[in-house]
Amino acid sequence: MLKVNRDTDGQTTDSKFPANHKSLETIDEWITIKRYIYTDSSNISNENVENILYAAEKYMLTNLKKACETFLKETLSSDVAAKYLDTAYQYHMDELLELCVSYIKKNTRNCLQSDYAVKLPKECIEIIMISDYLTCSETDLCMYFMRWMEMQCQINHRETNGENMREIANKLLYLVKFPGVDMTYFSENVSKSGVLNSNEIISIY
Repeated sequence: MLKVNRDTDGQTTDSKFPANHKSLETIDEWITIKRYIYTDSSNISNENVENILYAAEKYMLTNLKKACETFLKETLSSDVAAKYLDTAYQYHMDELLELCVSYIKKNTRNCLQSDYAVKLPKECIEIIMISDYLTCSETDLCMYFMRWMEMQCQINHRETNGENMREIANKLLYLVKFPGVDMTYFSENVSKSGVLNSNEIISIY
């Protein structure tokens, strides 16, 4: 089973939860939690699963967390595989994470075209980039990575330029197999972006 190293001491304070979690904002979500506590049943949907999962983690409702994971497994598709990968990583759900990686391997191109794929954290990007047998070309992967770096600049309110993109990517940049990228795309996009220095560009040509 795929395992991911994380810094955690098992505490359940808010500081241990994903920074992008949502609070329980609706009456229906509170009803779902109360229903589970008193009847051990739940009503999980696409609209509330993230919030319910957050509450399950916070209040150590193990079975409810498993129910959320089961729901995510059953609704996995190309549109949400990247998002579910992030969720699995943040909430320490290794089975779901392994399933997401396997699904992305088989449907790489479609998964990387989803809206959420460019919002993934570095940890999830690394999981994808180091995976074997991705079903896309090196050019497809490079194009995706370029989009991801550009989006990360926007998310972090930084100017989209080669220097910032390179700083954000850091060691992830070296996971891109640039010699396998289509030379026309490389010349017109990668080399002109400033993300690689002149010596790196020359070594690829």
